[in-house]
Amino acid sequence: MTRAVDCAREIHRAIRDDGRFQVRIGIHLGEVVQAEGDVFGDGVNLASRIHGEAAPGTIAVSDVVYDNVRNKEAIVATDLGERDLKHIDKLIRLYAIDV
Repeated sequence: MTRAVDCAREIHRAIRDDGRFQVRIGIHLGEVVQAEGDVFGDGVNLASRIHGEAAPGTIAVSDVVYDNVRNKEAIVATDLGERDLKHIDKLIRLYAIDV
């Protein structure tokens, strides 16, 4: 998980330095299936929903990801509260990771 968050932070820094646009990134820990050049599964679906909750220029992660990275050096997060995500049957707590 730390590598995924570190990668997202590096992407944001590179894009910010370029200055032409902002991206939002959503990260979740879950099953991902690859088939015929496509990816799908619960992990992909939930990450996509989390991405939609992130403000431009930010990284949003699920509580599962946060629990895995919260004690890592140099990772600072803000609790965004529980969110009701489309087609997800329970509330998911989200966190914004400082870039």
